[in-house]
Amino acid sequence: MLEKVKKIPKSAILYLVLAIFMILAVSMKVNYYIDEIYTYGLSNYNGNGIDMEIEYDKTYTPGTSVYDDYMKVQNGQRFDYVNVWRNQTNDVHPPLYYALIHTICSVFPNKFSKWFAAGINIIFVLLTLYMVRKIISLFTDNKFILWSISLSFVTLSGIIMTATYFRMYCMATFWVTLLTCLFLKQVDEKQTRKFYLLIGLTTIAGALTHYYVIVYAFFLSVVYWVYLLKKKRYAETAWFCLTMGCAGCISIAVFPAMIKHIFFGYRGTEAIDNFKKSDNYWDNLKAFFQIVNSQLFGNILAYILIALLVLACVGMLQKYTDVLAESKMTKLSLPLDHKVKIRYILIFVPCVCYFMIVSKITFVNADRYMWPIYAIAFTAVMCLTCTIWRQVLKDGAFIVVTAMMIAVIAWGSFSSCGWQYLFRESQNLLAEAYAHNQYDCICVLEGDSYWLYPEFAEYSNYKSITFVTADEIDQGQISQWTDHNNGIVISYINYPGDRDENLNQLKEMYGYTGYEYLGTYGMDNTYFLHR
Repeated sequence: MLEKVKKIPKSAILYLVLAIFMILAVSMKVNYYIDEIYTYGLSNYNGNGIDMEIEYDKTYTPGTSVYDDYMKVQNGQRFDYVNVWRNQTNDVHPPLYYALIHTICSVFPNKFSKWFAAGINIIFVLLTLYMVRKIISLFTDNKFILWSISLSFVTLSGIIMTATYFRMYCMATFWVTLLTCLFLKQVDEKQTRKFYLLIGLTTIAGALTHYYVIVYAFFLSVVYWVYLLKKKRYAETAWFCLTMGCAGCISIAVFPAMIKHIFFGYRGTEAIDNFKKSDNYWDNLKAFFQIVNSQLFGNILAYILIALLVLACVGMLQKYTDVLAESKMTKLSLPLDHKVKIRYILIFVPCVCYFMIVSKITFVNADRYMWPIYAIAFTAVMCLTCTIWRQVLKDGAFIVVTAMMIAVIAWGSFSSCGWQYLFRESQNLLAEAYAHNQYDCICVLEGDSYWLYPEFAEYSNYKSITFVTADEIDQGQISQWTDHNNGIVISYINYPGDRDENLNQLKEMYGYTGYEYLGTYGMDNTYFLHR
């Protein structure tokens, strides 16, 4: 037994720690964003269109039953990937992630669990850690640097938090990191069929996961293409271009709707319109920089970049002028061979280009749009920083400075993280919903059914849910659900009128003695009428 334990690689502790952090974070998640309900609905719903269908004046018992057909795989609809493709054709995202969600849900029909999606996220984040360690090893053979950056990576709130948002971004991050690693590994190496196959398959997988992966793959390919041309490796350049071209064609053949999504869908046209605009770009850059700065670098990224710039200037002065020639300052000629220098260009340039373009085209400054490059951005900056510290500082000072930097980043990352995807601000409302789980609920819904998605966790508590219009509630036409109840929950969604006035009207009409406010989440405002 002891021998088996000794055979377990020491790096396993990193994966275990990261997994524990992610599991703890997901376990504290109490509610869902509208897109997370879409994750399950688009993966499993086999109906008309992509939105949940509801009937007004129909009572759904129990309250969760209104969501069952939409979010759970029904008997006879397991492993129905044609339906997944159809739903995603009508949506704005590619289907690979949804197909994976549908596969897991098909193994557990008629069941819902947040761990179905969380499990996918956790696995892909752990796979990303594996690729991060591979990338670090391509830049340095220093084991202390490898372990320092790895340890810092697993303690970042920005990495842990990605597992708590049930969308395709963890999966996209892995494809970006894997593709980067494949290109970095191939620098100054002869291209092989295995290389062509791997970059082709990874590009296809990324394109079928999120269209932003295509943005990154484009810039990475351009930089690598320039590198090959400069090396006069013309035959390999041709094969490389053919491989990436075929990957694009295969992606389109597998999911033809991506052309419509990218160029003619509402998200695609929105991105094109944003690209054409010149206003707010600087504000967007600052907003996204601060997001990356806080979640990945503990609010010290600006100081790291300034330090790198100063050291680079000093190094140039030492190399090209007589300034500082007589000083006792350590020479800053970094021991980077040609291969490592090319690798830094290959990782930094596409990363910066992605940051610049996505900051320009995205419709909202949300952290998730930068998540695909989180792993490579952090790895690139930390590898370069630690390599320079290693050159400038003595062994003992290098260890102390590196340890302090990791501690500051971890502390800053956690202390500034809002953990917004846990939605803990809805805890009080959910507690009230659970306390009133013996009561029926009337939902006054104005607008499309997707406004109900954030209320899934709340409505799942109630004895039943009945949907009525604003006109019905204004006229008090709810007697069939109130005559025999000691109390009833009223939930208003996009209600155009005065809620207090309406509640007082209902109180007088049906003999209730009063009402109390339970809480709000999403577009919902919930009250309890009691006798």
